[in-house]
Amino acid sequence: MGESGPNNGAAAFYASNQHNDVLNAAPDSDEARQRLVDELKRRGNAAFSAKSLPEADVLYSKAIEHDSKIPALFGNRAMARLMMGRFKDALEDAEAAIELDASWTKAWFRAGKAEVGLEKLDEAQKRFEKILELEPDNKAAQQEIKAMPERRQKLEQKKKREAAEAEQKAKERAELAKDKVVSKRIVEVSKDQASGAAAAKKKSSSSEKDGEIDLSLRGYRTLPDGRKTTFFNRELTEEEKEMLKDNKPKQVSEEAEAILAKEQELASKGASAWNHGGTFEERPMSKWAEPKLKEYLESLSCPVQLVDSDGDAESGTLKVTDLKNIDGDASITFTRGKKRHMFDYSLDVAWSVACLGKTVSGTIFLPDVSADEVSGDPSDGVVEAELRWSNREKAGANQAVISKTLMDTKSGLLAKVNEALNKWAVEFRKIQ
Repeated sequence: MGESGPNNGAAAFYASNQHNDVLNAAPDSDEARQRLVDELKRRGNAAFSAKSLPEADVLYSKAIEHDSKIPALFGNRAMARLMMGRFKDALEDAEAAIELDASWTKAWFRAGKAEVGLEKLDEAQKRFEKILELEPDNKAAQQEIKAMPERRQKLEQKKKREAAEAEQKAKERAELAKDKVVSKRIVEVSKDQASGAAAAKKKSSSSEKDGEIDLSLRGYRTLPDGRKTTFFNRELTEEEKEMLKDNKPKQVSEEAEAILAKEQELASKGASAWNHGGTFEERPMSKWAEPKLKEYLESLSCPVQLVDSDGDAESGTLKVTDLKNIDGDASITFTRGKKRHMFDYSLDVAWSVACLGKTVSGTIFLPDVSADEVSGDPSDGVVEAELRWSNREKAGANQAVISKTLMDTKSGLLAKVNEALNKWAVEFRKIQ
């Protein structure tokens, strides 16, 4: 699903509105710039203490814009991003702080914690060992090194589990592919047999038109009285005529009952009644799936807190306007007695919002809407997504809050899209 941290659009709006005096300030001297940086840092620390992490991030970032030579600003922002789960960004900040002051152990520690979050345990251990070179009695670094063996064990177990799951999925895909090949070959053989039978029939008809019967062809036989006739010219024997005298309905045999029961069982599982052998069978479902996707997604919307041109609060609504570039397919397959609901799509979810008297728009690109990724339970995770803008410049000062609200995986538009996709998957899997 990719790394992502909490995208709290409301907190970002709160920061940009409450702190407009410092966020929009333009110092006209070095002294004024230093006072502004100190104030931004102070407010960032206060926001961090209050657990308003996105707000702290905004304030530290603005301070860094004015002065990028202060290690503590990068270190503090690294800590805020660590707590938001943005490990890659936190690592970049910690390394920037180390570059400015290689003796600052807190920067080394935060770099190590970020690498633990990124599952780079060897690199993380080197960071903690560096701290002990600088401060041999640093207890936090000692505890982190002590925890490494257990972390490595858990990481190894996770990798084995993921590898086993990937291997199982690969086997299932290979099995499906093999069954498709076998099914295709059966169809080809059937066509070849049908073509051969048609050719033989044509040759037989030609011979009969000439008044002769070619006994070298299959399908001809000699009757007991010496007459020659085609195999299909069926004359009843005396024994058969005797049997037909009693033509009352007979009770269905056990064998016939078993065949009927088998056909009913196959039908209940979604396979065709003829498919007694359980060979590969596929039913295309794209004509159902794609209109249903639009039905579930095109009605979605999400509130967003904007600011107008005067800096005052303004409510807006992010809306899904269309589904574009739908690429892929859906099907129900039946093989080896098992029914599978398969789908694999990529698509663009188009969105728009009225902002500053203009329409701001773009898409959320979903590259992997598949049966592997969309289980039917939103709590299993969020689909991979990429935000794309059509006219970012029209959003003005609202760019950050629009981005965060769109991609918020808990209450933003992406969360609603993910929930709708899972509902769609549940309905699809109910189809027999």
